[in-house]
Amino acid sequence: MPYVAPSSVVAGTTGLSSWGNAVKAGMDYQANAPACRVYHNANQSLTDNVQAALAFNSERHDATGMHDTAVNNSRITFTDAGVYLVGFSLEYQAAADYVSLYAGILLNAATYLALHSLGTHADAGIAPAITIVTAYKFAAGDYVTAMAYQNNSASAARNVLSNANRSPEFWAQWVALG
Repeated sequence: MPYVAPSSVVAGTTGLSSWGNAVKAGMDYQANAPACRVYHNANQSLTDNVQAALAFNSERHDATGMHDTAVNNSRITFTDAGVYLVGFSLEYQAAADYVSLYAGILLNAATYLALHSLGTHADAGIAPAITIVTAYKFAAGDYVTAMAYQNNSASAARNVLSNANRSPEFWAQWVALG
């Protein structure tokens, strides 16, 4: 339920009941604002040199139905308009031959809101990790997708690793009306 501004009290009327109810509704909304955090509980394979939307088959929390684990599970859809903090973290499989890696948050399958890229990564002992966070004003019905890409000199598929509480994780938290 979106925040409802309290109505003005007119001289000569009490108006406190409707005003008080509106204030309470606004406070209830802020106390239970739209938010979700989703993840995938298994490694996901990324084809070499192909951008892909990651899937998220599990939820840590989803207060207002912003994510569906079965239908369009790569999306977080904004049920209420407003400014949200949106983030995404992932960890790639360790390898010594990455040419480039990137991850981004894509709005409505058209516009990147945030993008992080890494150039050559040549340490086979370290799994490269990326975390992206951005704030953006969304309309109700907008959606974001977590995108990933990897390119390596072996032209091999590589995994986005599933690691509890850090990879891959995708979240959105309402912060203001905007």
